[in-house]
Amino acid sequence: MILVGLLVLAFIGGFAYWMWVKSIALPILGEIEEYQSTTVSGESFAMEKGKIKLISVAESGCPANCEEKLKLLEDLQQELIDEKAFISRVFIVTVLENENDAAIFQERLKTYNVDEKGWKIVTLKKNVLTNLLERIEQSKKEDEGWLTLVDANGRIRQHYNIENRDEKEQLIKDVKHMIRIQQQSIEERRENRHS
Repeated sequence: MILVGLLVLAFIGGFAYWMWVKSIALPILGEIEEYQSTTVSGESFAMEKGKIKLISVAESGCPANCEEKLKLLEDLQQELIDEKAFISRVFIVTVLENENDAAIFQERLKTYNVDEKGWKIVTLKKNVLTNLLERIEQSKKEDEGWLTLVDANGRIRQHYNIENRDEKEQLIKDVKHMIRIQQQSIEERRENRHS
């Protein structure tokens, strides 16, 4: 009788854990390809798998809301630094719609506290830019956020309007969750190699 009770308790606990994991799991909305880009500082940057990316697209000419978004990204960068996730696990990538805006954004690097090791402001070849923008737009619902979360495997997971405090907090939670999952996966692979 005790054994049956323990089995029932284990089943209920397992089911509750499975439901909890399912409730916090992010959907896979699409996928982006790996690509080469150039930062506004002239460095080559490969958008490769292996790190979480937060991708924003800067509209041509950087209109007024662009300045607001850069300030929000600067604040987000600081939060990720405080979480010890920036650069080591997470990149912020701002993609310029118009490569002629590189000079404008080069100046923005001086205005905002952009840590260029982890926040990449990049230009892309036209065909790569078109492909990336299409994949991001196809993964969005109407009026969904402008900051796109991409997991370490290149899968689009969510879009956020980080002007909204709740969405920004959710983004931080989702990034932390993805880091934990990525770390567990790394540890499991290490254990399997040693087995």
